[in-house]
Amino acid sequence: MTTTSAPRRNALGLAALKPLGAQLVDALFSCFPRKWLALLHSSPARLVLEPQGEALTAWEEGGEAGRRSVGGVLEGRAKLTVDASAYHIVLRLPADQALHKELALPLEAEAELRRTVGYQIPRETPFALQQVYYDALVVERSSDKRRLKARFVLAPRALVDDWLERLEQAGLSPAVVESAAVPGSNLLPPERRPRHGAGGGRLQWILLILAFMVVVAAAALPLWQKRDTSAALSLMLEEAQGKSETVTNLRAELEDIQQALSYFSGRHATSGQVLLLLNEMTRILPDGTWLSAFDFDQGEVRIQGESKDAAALIGLIEESKLYTDVSFQAPVTRNPTTGSDRFNITARVAELEGGEAAP
Repeated sequence: MTTTSAPRRNALGLAALKPLGAQLVDALFSCFPRKWLALLHSSPARLVLEPQGEALTAWEEGGEAGRRSVGGVLEGRAKLTVDASAYHIVLRLPADQALHKELALPLEAEAELRRTVGYQIPRETPFALQQVYYDALVVERSSDKRRLKARFVLAPRALVDDWLERLEQAGLSPAVVESAAVPGSNLLPPERRPRHGAGGGRLQWILLILAFMVVVAAAALPLWQKRDTSAALSLMLEEAQGKSETVTNLRAELEDIQQALSYFSGRHATSGQVLLLLNEMTRILPDGTWLSAFDFDQGEVRIQGESKDAAALIGLIEESKLYTDVSFQAPVTRNPTTGSDRFNITARVAELEGGEAAP
């Protein structure tokens, strides 16, 4: 029986393999010299742009320099003493150009903190939500009282857009717009934030692939060794026909080796099936659905998890060519905390042409 547990997230994807992948990457990291690892994990310095009247002063923060002036931006032209492409660009608004306030919220609001604070902005400030850019941070939690304290910060859209337009004319694209009064905030909405750290994600996948190749090689080596041993034992059996005791012992050892070979072959085939079935399930499951378990055993798949609309999942899975006989294994129940439906669904793996089960 093969079981794969998936993390709680909107898209299952190959992220269901994350626990195994993390272990492989950690093992691969342990093979690198410490100096290499230090370079790998080092983060770029920040190029902080601070408004000063109609201009912006540029500061380098982080790295070995600490904080040092590196020029500025005036009338849509950047006059910098460094290459901006090598930095994490931050537009830092003065404290008097942003409004910040603290709110007391239920602890459950943390999962959707930004959306929750967005509902409160028209009530707590003189602005409509469409007039501002905002962000929210948790500053205190109380597990006993099931409460948290959040600080939100906002700035008028017109003000922020004006600075962003000037920076765009200068060829600069900030990844963060923060207020000096609330360090760590980012007023840019998620859809306007540049994709930062994609290289690190690609590097993580490269390391994961390398680690997987190491594991495959490590598994294949004893397999070949066992095949050589099996061939040698077969020759010894032919030469020892007159020694029944020796022949019996050698035959038993040969059978053990052959069973090990069958086990490795079976595991390899099953792993390929699981990956294909898991990828197909990822494709057909809608957003707002996540899995807590994915089991595959003897041609049957069982999934458990939560969804915004569990009743629609049966029809979606039945549309796949890889699954058939889809049904609920247990009644659907409601999770009072998340408001989602808990489900337990089973499906048979369809047979392809030729009578073989879909891999």
